[in-house]
Amino acid sequence: MCNRFFLTSFGALYISDVQKEDALSTYRCITRHKYSGETRQSNGARLSVMDPTESMPSILDSFQSGEVQVGGSVELPCIASGYPNPTIRWLKDGRPLPTDSRWTRRLTGLTISDLRLEDSGNYICEVTNSFGSKEVTGHLNVIGTLIWDAMANHVPETCRQGDTVGQSAITCTPEPVCITVATIKDVEGNMAVIF
Repeated sequence: MCNRFFLTSFGALYISDVQKEDALSTYRCITRHKYSGETRQSNGARLSVMDPTESMPSILDSFQSGEVQVGGSVELPCIASGYPNPTIRWLKDGRPLPTDSRWTRRLTGLTISDLRLEDSGNYICEVTNSFGSKEVTGHLNVIGTLIWDAMANHVPETCRQGDTVGQSAITCTPEPVCITVATIKDVEGNMAVIF
């Protein structure tokens, strides 16, 4: 396919700069099962291509919310139409996106790779042309995996303030009871102390 045809990560076909000759083709979706190799084909579809008329932009495909693991990647779809062709601007929590090589703006949406916890937030796709603008907001939640950073060691029956067992400090209450203090570290190295 030429560079006017795009497939989103969800399998949708997107055609930019539609031409009259695009109506001469029949379009089909062919899927292949990743384990069995079995293929299936959809019924054919044809396009009706009309001369453009000036119009406000509209959003054809968007997202509402998603949850992704730290380190993964995600595509936030935002496909718009309108004439003249609308421009697309992305905002996070009401502010323009900072410059970051992990964020790629495409005709089909925004792709974020190597996700971090701070990438969580509300993302706004704003589409604008000379006849108006539209926007859609979706929430992305990036979740991390906690890793224990403490060794399971034997805790003595009596203890003194400041004693240590392995790499864990011990805090004593007025009673001769010991509480092992452990640290939890997420995959980005952020620490939390638990008792």
